[in-house]
Amino acid sequence: MAKPTRNDPCPCGSGLKYKRCCSRRDEAESRQLEAARRTSNASGQMLFDFFVARYTPRIRRDAWEAFPLGDPAVPPQDLDMQIFAPWAMYHWQGAPQGRPACLWLDQAPEARDPDLAAFVRSALVQPFSFFEVVDVDPGRGILVRDILCSREVFVHEVSASRGARRWHILVAKIVPHMGFWFFEGMGPTPLPPELRESVRSLVRQRLHLPNSLLLEPKALLDHSLDVLETYREVMDQLRNRPRPTMTNTDEEMLVMCTSRYAFDPARQTGITSLLDRLPELGRAAPDLTTWIWSRPGNRMHADWDNTSIGQVRVGEGELVLETNSRERDAGLRAQLERVCGDRIRWVGTDARDMNDPAEYERMSAEEGETPEDDIDDEPIPPAVKRQILAELLERHYASWREQPLPVLNGMTPREAVATPAGRTQVETLIRSMEFHHDATEMPDFDFNRIRQALGLAPVRRIEARTLETIQQEDVQS
Repeated sequence: MAKPTRNDPCPCGSGLKYKRCCSRRDEAESRQLEAARRTSNASGQMLFDFFVARYTPRIRRDAWEAFPLGDPAVPPQDLDMQIFAPWAMYHWQGAPQGRPACLWLDQAPEARDPDLAAFVRSALVQPFSFFEVVDVDPGRGILVRDILCSREVFVHEVSASRGARRWHILVAKIVPHMGFWFFEGMGPTPLPPELRESVRSLVRQRLHLPNSLLLEPKALLDHSLDVLETYREVMDQLRNRPRPTMTNTDEEMLVMCTSRYAFDPARQTGITSLLDRLPELGRAAPDLTTWIWSRPGNRMHADWDNTSIGQVRVGEGELVLETNSRERDAGLRAQLERVCGDRIRWVGTDARDMNDPAEYERMSAEEGETPEDDIDDEPIPPAVKRQILAELLERHYASWREQPLPVLNGMTPREAVATPAGRTQVETLIRSMEFHHDATEMPDFDFNRIRQALGLAPVRRIEARTLETIQQEDVQS
């Protein structure tokens, strides 16, 4: 959200210039936020210094061994400290004389900085919980919703907000101070959104609670171990789960095949004319020597008019065929060789099996690199490519809600939303699609359109709500 300049109309809608209306209040709030942020930043180091000075190495090792995410055989690393330190300070019950933060407050209270003491008291009554990222204001903060306690707050955080993505699930401790919320401990690895309901169910199983019950933060306070042990269990499942088998829409194994042919450059015009005559080939743009190879219908998606099964590029003395399975490569090569005859000569095929973990990792590492081809590559213009992708997205998401899905036990999303449990499942699927879509360079798509079509509540974005409104809701909560 861009901050208004002094002579801009005030965002409050008063009709006055910003400098004549809310500017002074916002400047005072900004100063208060910076003071609260300094206290939040100072508290962690101050308490950890106290922890190191007050307790022996043996007691500190006891804390690490009791920590659900710790490995007793390996000393804590930097990433561990961002969640181990606040847990040890505020939640570790095994320390002599009680929790370290309480001991810090009790020793010489008159010498304590009142702001630091207020922050520590506030942190002592806040639990660890799981939060889904509802929206992100990079460099400013994150709007999160507690999936166990159903509270929604805007957390002021500069660094984490630059790397956070919508619908990530964070295990974290958040603390209010001076009317603002801050992270005071966060797990090193966020969880994907499709695990939302699994996380909720696992925590409730540990606490012997029904899934429908929403907790109050104070009721979760004594169960930080359960929350962190659930996080560890889910992370172990993620590390150990088998990779899914990747196929194309013909259910053929996903193998990225690049077949190259050489030809006499003097024959290029004749070869392009032959390609133009093939009904299955269509130029990506009139002025490009790139063709998309397609066929009518789609085996997986009944509503698709056609399926793109390959791409052909022609450059100076070289023709390149790209497909995503060995079967498609063999079939399209046979057609090319039949049509072009001895005008082209097969040089070789590079096949990269995406179900081979080593090959997949190599190809993932190469993403973003520009290969130096020997031909004059004429890529599809970005505007044309985005238009094609936008049309594909529109068609895909328009039909998605009517498709039977295995994850919904064969029901369509429209059928599933008839029950409360089904609505939850469908909303989780939409969030997962939105999460993975945002990680790509695909054109923007408003997933609230799918929600609206299915009768689900739209998800509000930060742009649609003023930060002032969010903070007022935070204070009331």
